[in-house]
Amino acid sequence: MNYSVDFSNENLLTRAYCYPNPIKNITGKIRVETNNARFLDLKLYDASGFFIQKFTKDVSSSGYYITEWELDTSNLEAGIYFARLEVKANSSNSQSDQSKIIKIAVIK
Repeated sequence: MNYSVDFSNENLLTRAYCYPNPIKNITGKIRVETNNARFLDLKLYDASGFFIQKFTKDVSSSGYYITEWELDTSNLEAGIYFARLEVKANSSNSQSDQSKIIKIAVIK
C-alpha cells in the first residue's frame, strides 16, 4: 500500500485514525497528522461515555507534523470506544481550532 502526504492541504487537521482498527492484540496506535498545530488533546471514552484515558502533545514545530500515541487495551473490555481529538492552532495562524471523533473497536 502506498501512503502519500498532500502538503498542499491547508487544513489544520489532515488525518486522525487508529490502526489497526479493530484492535485484536494488546496495543494499537492513534495517529494524528496536523499542519501548523500548537496543541493536541485526545480523550478516550467507552460507548457509555465514561472517560478512560487522556493523551496530550505540545507541538513545537510549524508545518506538517505527525503524532502517534500507543493505546494499551490490556485493561479494556472488548467493545467500541470513541476518542475525541481537539487540535489547537498556532496563535499566528489564521486557521481555527478543529476537532474530530475517532471510533475504535477492541476485539478480544
